[in-house]
Amino acid sequence: MAVLGLLFLAILFQFYLAGVGAFDKPHTDDSFALHRINGMAVVTGLSVVATIVAAVARLGIRTVVMTIVPGLLVVVQMLIRAIAEAFNASNGDTSGASVAIFGLHVINGMLIMLVTVTLIRRMRKLLAGSSASAPQPAEAAPVSESA
Repeated sequence: MAVLGLLFLAILFQFYLAGVGAFDKPHTDDSFALHRINGMAVVTGLSVVATIVAAVARLGIRTVVMTIVPGLLVVVQMLIRAIAEAFNASNGDTSGASVAIFGLHVINGMLIMLVTVTLIRRMRKLLAGSSASAPQPAEAAPVSESA
């Protein structure tokens, strides 16, 4: 659960870094360097760690597969960026098609966040279910007083 919490925070930070890069002046390709590093290293890494933890904890194949999805969606983020840049003008300026494709980057980022929140909710239910099914200590029988 802690790894998923860290993943959620890393994704929030990713949105923050995207905003920093977008509003940086002068706007250069380096404006998004921290955004790229956080996404490729931290978000992907935490997704892999969460997958390993889920597998070791034997949380079920569905949960294990779901924990790797944020990392896979980061790969989709890189593909979206590459495809969008392929539609840039020959002088490097963005084209209408490039901007439209790059808009999918934001939607995919929100999907990464949605999957992570869904995982956190799923883990809460699993943890609540396991604590409810855990054996409870036996209550002591009331002692009757005889006078």
